[in-house]
Amino acid sequence: MVKIIHENGSAATKTDSTDVVLDKVQVAGRLNISLRTLETWMAEGDIPFWRRKKLVRFYWPDVEAYLRRRFGVGYPPGVTIR
Repeated sequence: MVKIIHENGSAATKTDSTDVVLDKVQVAGRLNISLRTLETWMAEGDIPFWRRKKLVRFYWPDVEAYLRRRFGVGYPPGVTIR
């Protein structure tokens, strides 16, 4: 189980067996983008992430949902590639 507190203060608990929590390097690698591009998306508030002091993490299913919304790409909801 993962408890996620979003930048706007809302909280969610994820209990799905597909929980995948990643750091910036892992997300940039999966998306084949630079760390700078990922950090730009974060600064613009586009991509979902959470921060605890200097620790930044991403919940992969939320990132996939973001990609579907913004770019119309990715896998159907419920399908996760590991």
